[in-house]
Amino acid sequence: MKVSPAQQLQILSKAARRELANLPDEKPTFALRLGWSHNYDDLFAGIHSETDENALLNKLLEKGKVVIAGRGGGGKTHLLYRTMKRATAAEFIPIFIDLKKWSGADYERWKDWTAADLSEGASFLIERFSSPKVSPLELDWLPPTAKKVLVVDGLNELSANVGQQILYALNEISTDQVQTYVIVADRLVRRQLPSERSWALSTILPFSEAQIRSYFGDKFQATNDSRMLEIPFFLNAAIKGDLVPGGRAGISSSFLRRHSGLTDDQVELLARFAFDAYLQNKARTFEFAQLLQSTGPDIANAILNARIVEKLDDGLAYFSHHLVHDYLVARYLAEQASTAWTRQTLNAVSFDRSSFDVVALVLRLQKGQQASLFLRTLYDWDLYAAGYAMAEADTQGDGPTREMRALIFAMLAEKRFDVVMATRQRANDALLIYQSPDAIPYRAATDLQRVFDAIRMVDSTEHWFNEWRRLFLKPLGSPLDDESLDLILDTDSVRGWTIANVAKRTHLSPDQQSRLRGLLTQDEAVVRWRAAHALGSFPTHANFGALIRALDQDLEADVRYGAIRSLVEMASYSDVELRNVIATEVERRADRISVDNRVATELARALLIDLQKAPQDWLQTVKTISRSMFQSTEDPTNRDLWRSVSSKAEALYGHENMTFGG
Repeated sequence: MKVSPAQQLQILSKAARRELANLPDEKPTFALRLGWSHNYDDLFAGIHSETDENALLNKLLEKGKVVIAGRGGGGKTHLLYRTMKRATAAEFIPIFIDLKKWSGADYERWKDWTAADLSEGASFLIERFSSPKVSPLELDWLPPTAKKVLVVDGLNELSANVGQQILYALNEISTDQVQTYVIVADRLVRRQLPSERSWALSTILPFSEAQIRSYFGDKFQATNDSRMLEIPFFLNAAIKGDLVPGGRAGISSSFLRRHSGLTDDQVELLARFAFDAYLQNKARTFEFAQLLQSTGPDIANAILNARIVEKLDDGLAYFSHHLVHDYLVARYLAEQASTAWTRQTLNAVSFDRSSFDVVALVLRLQKGQQASLFLRTLYDWDLYAAGYAMAEADTQGDGPTREMRALIFAMLAEKRFDVVMATRQRANDALLIYQSPDAIPYRAATDLQRVFDAIRMVDSTEHWFNEWRRLFLKPLGSPLDDESLDLILDTDSVRGWTIANVAKRTHLSPDQQSRLRGLLTQDEAVVRWRAAHALGSFPTHANFGALIRALDQDLEADVRYGAIRSLVEMASYSDVELRNVIATEVERRADRISVDNRVATELARALLIDLQKAPQDWLQTVKTISRSMFQSTEDPTNRDLWRSVSSKAEALYGHENMTFGG
């Protein structure tokens, strides 16, 4: 370096102050309250200590790393801006990493940078996204006493897998480089935090009615949509005249129209472009030239001049707030026929299940039976997405029917008693974020019988619902007739998945199990998935062989996902001989499983089962499989995952010590 460390510190300090001076001001400036939780369980349960936002820096100094998890529009970005200014006053050097500028091409760049060592990912983030612009070498050249804070915005803008890898890389740079701190803004999703005790976990608390009145003044009147005003983005929009009926979607629509001047037809054209951008780029960014070509100069320039879209130096652009982009995508999807709501589309608009905001908005834009149909589609794709969408959509009676909501609650509630602890956790999370009173009996149920009691209380004359309820209420261990089992083939996702779940807890004859094995060769992938799901409850060599073949040969990721989960479940129910066979065959496939990310992740989740249902030798089974999976990969994130699985298994099932080599 041509300058001394002290000179480099002066140069970077000045550059940081210049960047901070150019940050947009929030008018009005909202004073936020933060809730601090010990872990994600407490976060979702609303268990937290409360501080004002000024305490964030103190937590950062105490822990070294902070995650701010919150809903879209919750004020995370402006909180980061203000925190960076406070950090500068406290003699930190803030380096802003804006992941909203991540492009589709950055997925390949990330893969190249991290191919040899995942910790190099932090260098990529600094090189590609830092503001002020700085290289990792320049940052490392600072005096050892200089405090640096990497402020990362928009982790949820990326696929869940890459988001997890970024957390690992940030953890590594904070550990390896002295006086390097990290703040990450994320959506309200559960993450696996590396070195969990060195991270502080917080969320931005919703505004109270008193706070809303203090900003909104005498014009405030409590309405069905006033709950939106608990969120800074929507309160700000309302103050500026955009408070209209229709919840988040209505406010987003009003904001877009008032500030851009676009006609209905122009908004429709822009919505189609916004959808295509997600589908093609798998990122928030897009080529500005692409926008010009797709919508024409009038639309492109109108939203650019209104700062609804921001243009970057490299020709890329992005919507200045992702909620506007999400609204446009949801608007387009809501107006399409149900045949357009494919798994591929839902994966794209959710960034591979990383964010369910778009699907929640689609649900909010639907009415009555159409809303119920979309909820059925979500249910078939991802039960937890259906639960989240209901919680966020806040449809006040004009959305999915009461019966459809009760069905989703009941299916989620049953999974609270699943043998796999991660499944229980996700079901609890989905029910906890739903604040409506009709979710309470399902959230409070202490066993499956209490779930049955809650669903019996739903008064309905709807034939489809009463037929579904009859199936759902099949008692544990009772026989299942052939006609009911055949509903696993049903194109109606509600009937098909209900029977797949009911079959797991009822008694199936050998002939019926053979029937399920035969379905693993069906043309419809979802039928194969349902069959694989159900077979896990029946530990026989024939069922094991069918599931291993599905794991080896099925081209559909969902079926392989279902097969690995059922193999682990079967191992937990079987005798020692079959359990050892299953463990050995999973070990033999460790190399192949490691490169199949969804299957490997589900294997890690499925191995940690309810202590009360674990066989005596379960710790050894978990240790054996975990060791093979650890040795099959050089990826530090994956190795960390298998260390974590083994460590958690030790804590759950025994006290033996095991260390991984290599």
